[in-house]
Amino acid sequence: MEASIRVSKEFSATVVIDNRIMANKYDLSFTVSLISPDQYEQKVAYDRVKFLTDSMFEGTIFIKYDNPLLPQFSEGLNNTYSQLHEEPYDSIIVDYLFLKAQAILEGKAQIDQLSLSSWQGREIEFYAEAEHDYTAYSKAPWIKTKNKKPWYMRSDIFIGDYKKVRGLDVPTWDDIYLGWTSPKEEDAEVIEFHRFKGKVVKGGKKSGN
Repeated sequence: MEASIRVSKEFSATVVIDNRIMANKYDLSFTVSLISPDQYEQKVAYDRVKFLTDSMFEGTIFIKYDNPLLPQFSEGLNNTYSQLHEEPYDSIIVDYLFLKAQAILEGKAQIDQLSLSSWQGREIEFYAEAEHDYTAYSKAPWIKTKNKKPWYMRSDIFIGDYKKVRGLDVPTWDDIYLGWTSPKEEDAEVIEFHRFKGKVVKGGKKSGN
């Protein structure tokens, strides 16, 4: 029998619409079905969903892929950014958050529904659900490499399609103890990624709580 949980989070980000740059605060709620019967995998699925907003999307920039300002952000800022097909209104962003959340769960759990509202969007709530048709997002015009998936369809921690963000080392899931296999006990080092901070080591295990 599948268990279902609801996770409510908030995060801050920047939206760029045409030549306007606006700070925004988002309220996000997930309904998640825990498909895997393994309790460790269930915990990882829950923690990955939390990490999505606490660290991955916190402080990012949402921007349309062909916005003339994008090269300035990609070259001059040490920040993450997320390319979108359309202007980053809440009704568009909600689909990308849903797809990325679904991708990082890798079949161990499923996002049944995701709701999004924001301060700039006058707190109007938008929904994305598993039954919706997302085929329009299967191809991204900014990706020229054949068979390469866009960021919102990949299970990695990247929330944009770029080689590297200056001053920011993006870890893997195993680096932050959110791989699907329970790691071995080892000494740990401290790493930081946005608001996440913990004692971790590749292939290791938390030495604290």
